[in-house]
Amino acid sequence: MKFLERFFGQKNDEPTPAEPVVSSVTPLENESNRKFEGPYSSPKEKELLEREIKKKGKLLGGQIGSAQFVSLKEDGGGVFKPYSDYEGAKKEMFILRERAAYLINLFLEFDIVPPTVIRDVDNTTGSFQEFITDAETGYELSEQERSAVGDQLFKMYIFDEIINNDDRNAGNWLVKDGKVYAIDHGYSLAMEDAGKKYLSSIVLSRALPEETVAKLRRFVESEENKDILKKLLYELFDKRLVDAYMKRIAAFAGAIMEDGQLSEEVFQSNLVS
Repeated sequence: MKFLERFFGQKNDEPTPAEPVVSSVTPLENESNRKFEGPYSSPKEKELLEREIKKKGKLLGGQIGSAQFVSLKEDGGGVFKPYSDYEGAKKEMFILRERAAYLINLFLEFDIVPPTVIRDVDNTTGSFQEFITDAETGYELSEQERSAVGDQLFKMYIFDEIINNDDRNAGNWLVKDGKVYAIDHGYSLAMEDAGKKYLSSIVLSRALPEETVAKLRRFVESEENKDILKKLLYELFDKRLVDAYMKRIAAFAGAIMEDGQLSEEVFQSNLVS
């Protein structure tokens, strides 16, 4: 049973990998040539996907998604977003983008989006993301506390530029124990924005971190990893959208100069080439 048929009664015309289609991959640590083998589900993804629901809790903050805390039997829980205020294709795209943002984050090794799957809760389909306990939103932090995680926020803004996330505000990122978590990606990965040529002043303001640059380049140089990510994304979106964002990732990575600065001119040229 294919992913779109199972959850939304649609059929994607792109060949896809064998089930489990909502699984991710397990990264193998290899500093010189990191690879992904799979598809496998990470333990956290399997927990979110397979554990029985214990109970649904209170509605959480946010203007869209009808976010709700759902606890799981044995332990743990997640944020369930059925996007119940929407219908049809718009509802489906919001849900799928939450999962896709996590996958792209995983393959680019950004490590800022909590594990996210798609599952049914009480016969309603939605995105289900690991709940970060005892975290604070950006709104709750002092200027000093924000400054302390400034480098991680910069990495988050780089990620937003790649996936064209138009909904980043201080309520859409969390901090726990000095680590930033990016949440709420329903307004990302729009087809009409895939070819957006102008980069934000934030990402152009300084050199990208060397570690982030290395990870981006490592991904675009790995045909194997790109192929796996594409196949996973084909389970969510049509081929045209997936290919457009794969091109955007490559264009972005190719626009990083030797000093770590982004060249908007090179980025624009890469997008149209």
